[in-house]
Amino acid sequence: EGQYTLRVICWDAYDHQTDEDQSFSLDRTAPPPPVIAPPPARVIEQILDLSLSFNTQDTDSIIIYRLHEGVTDSTINTRYIDPTVSLNLGRNDIWTKARDRAGNTSEKSNTVSVVFDLSTGLSYPEVFRAPGTFQIITVETARQVDIELYDLRGERARKITAWGPSTKFEIGWDLKNGAGQYLRNGPYLLVITVFYDSYETVEKNFIAVVR
Repeated sequence: EGQYTLRVICWDAYDHQTDEDQSFSLDRTAPPPPVIAPPPARVIEQILDLSLSFNTQDTDSIIIYRLHEGVTDSTINTRYIDPTVSLNLGRNDIWTKARDRAGNTSEKSNTVSVVFDLSTGLSYPEVFRAPGTFQIITVETARQVDIELYDLRGERARKITAWGPSTKFEIGWDLKNGAGQYLRNGPYLLVITVFYDSYETVEKNFIAVVR
């Protein structure tokens, strides 16, 4: 590996000589593998946005692999485009590799598994390592969605409200409390309340913040 210069020298029968230099580099070192941030275990939309960490200097493109029911397919995304993967119903195992300009390919990244389930109405990461999104899809039109987070002492750390009417809500969370400060790492109780015209539904679950 390294920089090389190729020199070509030509001359004729009269000893007239000319030469030309061409420089090139030999690169056989593969870039480090990407790391996929854990997506929601269950998703309710067929296109999944992947959150990747990788060496932006050495990587020219990302190869995305998906295993579904024993069949593996792949797509190539340039690193200038947010990578997405199309899902099939059921379990999808996803991993990636990085490729540089010289064609060297990294080892495989970590593998993440998600279940694409149209019957699931709520989708969100179980572990938040960075700002994320809560997805809520309702069978009938909802007029309001409240997301509340409580610490283990029972004190409310944050409340986010999205207004309808709508059957689809995408609510972002920046990992901050109501005062604009980042929450500490640890578990939190999540309460999602969906308000309809004549009734409401409530779902409770624990999530974790790990930054």
